[in-house]
Amino acid sequence: MVSRDSAISSGPTERIHDQLSINADHSKLVKFTSRSDGPYITIRGRIIALIEEGMDIVKKNSERLIRKD
Repeated sequence: MVSRDSAISSGPTERIHDQLSINADHSKLVKFTSRSDGPYITIRGRIIALIEEGMDIVKKNSERLIRKD
């Protein structure tokens, strides 16, 4: 295992709740045993949230562009 600071790479705009912790080494980091595996559920949920956030941003930006015309 490595220290938390070594394990994460955060950008200046990254929110602390965007960082997910999984108790695994590099070789097992994305190898889930099943869809009911706790880390799989955590990562899947965050990916879905990111997609939804992205869709909201695209919708808002599109509405702004349409109003400008």
